[in-house]
Amino acid sequence: RLELNCANPSGVDLARLELNCAKAALRLGKATAAAQRADAALERHKAATRGGTYANALAVRAECREALYDYDAAARCFDDLGAVADRGGNGDDARAWRRRARDARDLRDATHYAVLGLPAAAAEAEIRKAYRKASMRWHPDRGRGADDEDRTARAERHFRRINDAKEALLDSYKRAVYDVEARRRLSTEASRREPWPWHVDDAKAAPPQPKHAFAAAFAVQSENVAPTSPPGPPARKTERRDVDGLSPKPPGGP
Repeated sequence: RLELNCANPSGVDLARLELNCAKAALRLGKATAAAQRADAALERHKAATRGGTYANALAVRAECREALYDYDAAARCFDDLGAVADRGGNGDDARAWRRRARDARDLRDATHYAVLGLPAAAAEAEIRKAYRKASMRWHPDRGRGADDEDRTARAERHFRRINDAKEALLDSYKRAVYDVEARRRLSTEASRREPWPWHVDDAKAAPPQPKHAFAAAFAVQSENVAPTSPPGPPARKTERRDVDGLSPKPPGGP
């Protein structure tokens, strides 16, 4: 529950408070809870400003969706942030947000081989072995009851991708058709330097942090400022700034 000392807080004040709660939850690795707070901040701000977009809250929502492997939703949020920046005349920021959107779509559109961590020439035995390993790691029932909403959300999404990969790659006809359709993406993935998040994060370890170390959530100085994507892992360092009353220290590591 939100506790306020003032008798009649404005809708914008309530939105800011929800945003601060969202940022605190995200910094604690609770992306599901942070996303709910960010959604509340967006709704309160929209009502208080008659349709305005709270870009800081939208940035937090985008980071949360990406941390939960909901890459399609994350890409839409980043696109919306780019549109907000365009309306504000911030072309550089708009381009930066759209790069983040493209990064999210690359993760959304990863090939079945990338999902299983295999080369495109993998033999059937290798595919079966990779499937067994991935399904054991990412089965939604594994770790259920451990009060980890984020881990469950990621597992449910990624487990579906694992099963889709198995169904396509263990059928010789489906695999041949898929290889033709995915040829361009396979070529792009072959030159990828950054590891796929589902191969880096240990499903039993602490929840993965947002890809760019809270850049969007904690380093925005105005409603339209976008972070710059780093060249590759580890995640870039975030400048410490006081945003809505918070001056958090970004976590270390990728």
